[in-house]
Amino acid sequence: LHSFPTRRSSDLKERNVNVLVSRQFGKNINKVNNHFIPVKISIEQPDKVLKILGKHLHWIEDEWTNCTSGFRLFIIKSEILKTPVKKDTR
Repeated sequence: LHSFPTRRSSDLKERNVNVLVSRQFGKNINKVNNHFIPVKISIEQPDKVLKILGKHLHWIEDEWTNCTSGFRLFIIKSEILKTPVKKDTR
């Protein structure tokens, strides 16, 4: 999604896309995570990616269910799911 135009975002939303998977996200990650859950993965084989995503789907669904925007970046490396921890602002 080069430069992430609004048109592409709405096209994906119309197709019920909630998660974007990529080997690399650029500076537009802040725009991406306002509309989609970004998942950065180091594996190149689509069949392996789908299998690994399926294994961690409950965490991604939980993020989608409990947030409306500003989704966290999920990183899958060596089949292990990692995500930055949100700081407690109390």
